[in-house]
Order: sequence, then C-alpha cells, then structure tokens
Amino acid sequence: PASFAVNQQSSCDPLQVFNFNATTPGATGWEWSFGDGSSSTAQNPTHVYGVSGSYTVSLVVFNGNGCSDTLVQPGYINIGPSLVPTFTVNGQAGCFPLTTDFTCTVPGANSWLWDFGDGTTSTAENPTHTYPNAGSYTITLTVTTTVGCNGTVVLPGYITVDPLPVPSFTVVDPSGCSPHTTVFTNTSVNAATYLWDFGNGVTSTDPNPTNTFPNTGNYDITLTAYSANGCQATISQNAA
Repeated sequence: PASFAVNQQSSCDPLQVFNFNATTPGATGWEWSFGDGSSSTAQNPTHVYGVSGSYTVSLVVFNGNGCSDTLVQPGYINIGPSLVPTFTVNGQAGCFPLTTDFTCTVPGANSWLWDFGDGTTSTAENPTHTYPNAGSYTITLTVTTTVGCNGTVVLPGYITVDPLPVPSFTVVDPSGCSPHTTVFTNTSVNAATYLWDFGNGVTSTDPNPTNTFPNTGNYDITLTAYSANGCQATISQNAA
C-alpha cells in the first residue's frame, strides 16, 4: 500500500521547503505528483510551491514485480498568505469607564490573543473590554489561521480614555455698578473646550472670556468643561 508523510502540511511562507517521505516498505519505484503541475520519481523528494494555495499530493509506488498502488491526499498541503491581523472597534476614545467592543476581521482565523494594554488579555474572537481608568492604551492582536499562519499587529495608543474634566474659575471684580464688565479666569483641568453661561442670556466658548452685565442683578455663572473626546462636567457659582 502507498503511504507517505511530510515534515509539515501547512505554512505561511510560500518558499517553505516540504520534505516528503515515502513510507511503503519494499517499494522500488515512486511517482509523486505535488498538485501544482510538478512531479518527482525520488523516494524522498523535497518541494517548494512558491505560491499560496491548497494542494493535492499523490504517490504511486511500485515493487520489483510490477505491482503498484496509489494514494491521493486532497488538500494535503496548505500555504496561506502572509498574515497581518486586522480588527475594528466600536469606539477608540471616550470617558472612563470606557467599554469597547473589538471585532477580529481575519478570515479563517481559529485562535486569537488580545492584549488590551492595561494588563488584561482575552482569547475570544470578538471580546468586549472595559477600561476603568483614564489613559492611552496599546492594543496587540495575535491571530492563527486554519492553515497555520500566524501574525501579530501592535497599535500604540490605539485606545484613549479621558479623565473627567474638573471645571473651575475665578472672577475679577465680581461686583460693581451697571453696566459692569467682568473678566473670568479659567482654572479648569483635563479640559479642551468650554461653554460659559453668564446667567443673562449670553454665552461664550472663550477659555477666559470677558462679559459686560448691562443691568442690575445677581447672576449665577455656569461653566461646562469638555475633554478632547467629549467628557464633560459643570460648575456654577455666583459672580455678581
């Protein structure tokens, strides 16, 4: 009976050398077909396929009396393309705690290792992860496919989790006679943009605005501070 083995059946390298070994005892002749149009009559040939694909290997063996047998192994050799893992997320940035859904987009993958950059990992295909703390996180994904190809992608700072802004401000000359002009000094932290409401129907997005109050009154000033990714916090205080 015809029988054979090979040093490995799959690879991601099209230049991989496959070592075939005919294992039929007493055989004196061999006819190999490697499935890509090439053949050999050696007992233990080597072969390089050169391109990715799935290949059927067949072997005909002969003994000294002219008896023969054939073994055909469909899809016996598989060579996959070089692999650079890809994935998508439903959000790369936000406020803590930030929950993100990761979706691997590698076809034919059968194992996954995610490193979320905060000391936690997952072997799920499409994991969900929550970042409890603010920071910038590097995502690493290692994938293996059904043909044995594996690859890793590292995306530094791929996930950004903002801390909550802390709005605060001081008022120069909080009281006076109408019309009264007041300068506001912004002392907020973790903020990128601002919205001021001066309590008299006037608003401003200047970091350190100046506002004139034309009428007598007592006004509550509201400052809303926003982080770069939309986190917000608000403070109100009496200014005049």
